[in-house]
Formats: sequence, C-alpha cells, structure tokens
Amino acid sequence: MDGDTIAAERRQVLRRRWAYLLLLTAPAMFAGNQVTARALEGSIPANALAFWRWAIAALIMVLLTWRDLWDGRKALAEEWPVLAILGFLGVVVCGPPVYLAGATTSATNIALIYAMSPILIVLASTVGFRERMTVKRALGIALAVVGVLVVVFKGDPGVLTRLAFVPGDLWVAFAVLGWSIYVLILQHRPSRLGAAPRFTAICGLGVLALLPFYVWEAATGPTIAFDTRSIGAVLFLALVPAVGAYQAYGHAQRVLGPGPTSLSMYLGPIYVAVIAYLTIGEPIRAYHWLGGALILTGLWRAVGTPSRR
Repeated sequence: MDGDTIAAERRQVLRRRWAYLLLLTAPAMFAGNQVTARALEGSIPANALAFWRWAIAALIMVLLTWRDLWDGRKALAEEWPVLAILGFLGVVVCGPPVYLAGATTSATNIALIYAMSPILIVLASTVGFRERMTVKRALGIALAVVGVLVVVFKGDPGVLTRLAFVPGDLWVAFAVLGWSIYVLILQHRPSRLGAAPRFTAICGLGVLALLPFYVWEAATGPTIAFDTRSIGAVLFLALVPAVGAYQAYGHAQRVLGPGPTSLSMYLGPIYVAVIAYLTIGEPIRAYHWLGGALILTGLWRAVGTPSRR
C-alpha cells in the first residue's frame, strides 16, 4: 500500500470521526430550540419567532457564502424549485408548527411524536432508496425506541394509558412529516452547489415562503416586541439551532447517510432534559439516565463506530 493510499484512508477516517462528533452535537443544538420555546412560554408569536430566526440565519449564511453563491448562480437558477421546496419544508413546516404546538400539547407528547421521525426516515431510505437494513441496525433502532419511551413516559408505563391527543399533537406530526421529507430530499437529490451555499439558498427561500404567514399573523394578532429578551432569544435560535445545528446535521448526513444520521434525533429528549436542568432548573430523574443509556447504546449499534475501512 503506497503513501498516497494510506494518507487518503487517514483523511477518510478523520472525516468519519468528525461526522460522528457532529452526530452527537447536532441534537444538542436542536434541543436548544425546544428549551428556548419552553422558557419563552408563548410570549413571542410563532410565525414572528420563526421568521426572524431564519431571516437572521439567512443573512449570516449570505455573508459567509456570497462568493460561492455568485460562482454557483447558474446552478441556483436551475435548482431553485427544489431549493424552494426544501426551504418551505425546513423553515415553514418545521418552524411555527412546533411553537404553536407548545400552547396546547405536553412535552411528553411532543417528544414521543418527534421520536418517530428517525423511524420514518430509516424506513423510507430502506424502501425507497434501498439502503441496507441490517440486523445490527434494526436492533439499534429497537434499543433507541425503548430509550425514548423510557424518557417520554418518565419510567411509568401507565403514562401510555393516560395520553390524550390535542390539536398541538397534529402540529407536531405535521412538522415531523416535513422534517422527514426534508432530510430525504437533501440526501438523495443531487446538487451542483456546495453544502453551505445550498443551505443559504434554502434559508433565503424559506424566509420568503414564511413572510406571508408572518405578515398575516402581525395583521390579525399579537406582534413581536423587540426588547432585550426577544432579541436575545431570536439571535440564539438563529446561531445555534438554525445555522449551527443544520450545518452539523447536514455534514454528518453527507458522510454517514440519512438513515444512520436520523437516529441521532433519539438523543433529543436526553439533551432537552440536561439543558433544561442547567438553564431553567428542571430536575433530571433516574429515568433520564436509563433512557440515555439505552439511546446511546442503540445509536452505537445502529450507526457503528469509526474505522479505517
């Protein structure tokens, strides 16, 4: 084996290890969105919160990628319909519905419904795109599902018999469906654009799609108050759960594939519990530790470990 081959293998190993690190950190950044929404307690209208979050994220991405956008202007002109669909799914479908759901549904229901998104993505990848479903991956999925159920049911199976679905649950289910389709299109629809400029275009077109909803909300209901609290919340949501989380998730997905990467979303309930404990004082219970152990074990079994091959 010559030196160039060894060097290429080492670069591949480092690339996969970086992807595994992002696989674990992306859900933590996504969790910041849920904790912030819970801390705000509906004080900011849903469409306004989502609009300004993504408008700032789009501006940041334009400043970072404007040269790439200019160089790829022909690809943008050709691919804008697909980019517009991705923008609608990622910004409109996955944005305000989650904030609207928080007004009428419980955190248990939201976590349970969102935990179904990796299953949808893995199954769609297996059936529609012929990704291989191994026994190891199936066992990992099963362990992760059990871990999520331990967390969302708070270690009490009797919670299952007391679940009551309300309109907010439908909003969450709508967002989960949009997220699953977004992930599958992002992975399996080829693009001549690089990852960063593609995400920039998605953000910008998503903000344009959300604008009519924001204007309608401002004209018919409460408006956002641009005070220190709301500006801080919007900036955090733009920098961490938007730019940071989507970039980390997208890179991990390109290296590891949509099925394995989607399984990282099972870490969401654990990260939400930890971040909520550190920021707003919500206690961490024994079932969080048990569920976290099962989820991490399931991810390890389903995704695998970095290797030289």
